Parts: sequence; C-alpha cells; structure tokens
Amino acid sequence: MSKPSRALIREWKQKLKDSGFVDIEHSDHIDNGMLKASPRLRPGRAEAEHYWVLVGRFLYRWQFESEMEQSIWEGYSNGTTCRVIAAALGTSKDSVNRTIRRLTKEMLALPPEEE
Repeated sequence: MSKPSRALIREWKQKLKDSGFVDIEHSDHIDNGMLKASPRLRPGRAEAEHYWVLVGRFLYRWQFESEMEQSIWEGYSNGTTCRVIAAALGTSKDSVNRTIRRLTKEMLALPPEEE
C-alpha cells in the first residue's frame, strides 16, 4: 500500500477539523511529549498529604500483630520501597506488598479522628 499524498492528508485533516475533531496527539493536550492527565484524575496535594498523615498516625496508634508487620509499616511510612523493606527484613517483596495493602485497608476503614 502506498503512502497517501500530502494533499489528501491536508484534505482529511481539514474535514476532521471542520467536524469538531480534536487531535490530542497534536494539540495543547500535550505536555513534553506526554498526554496531560485530567486534573480530576490526579489526587491533589492536600489529599496526598492527608493520606501520609494517616499513615504516620496508624504507625503509632495501631496494635500490629507482629514486629515484622510493624517494621513493614514503619518502612512504608518513611517512603522506603518494598524491595528495600523486604531485603532488610529477609522476606519477599510480595509479602511486603500484601501486608501494606491489608494494613492500608484497615487504616482507611477506621473512623476519622477528632483533632
């Protein structure tokens, strides 16, 4: 199959433009070569900060089932990667991930605290 002529490409681009089509690959929806995410889909800074405040509080207020579980959560609350936590504790990355996911569910299920 041969490549379409420039005239044909211009013609079809004009037809698309006239129909209201917006080409997201060649418009102001691009930021440094990457499509911009909708602001509605990105968590705001305030939400992220609130989440990490909850993570820190959970570390000091929760009764962990074991020292291993507490060490995993402490590493997570400090921003340590799961791989580093796993290596330090001599366990698997998957085990660390499972523990963090389970504890996160428990943390988010707690009633909000009064300040």
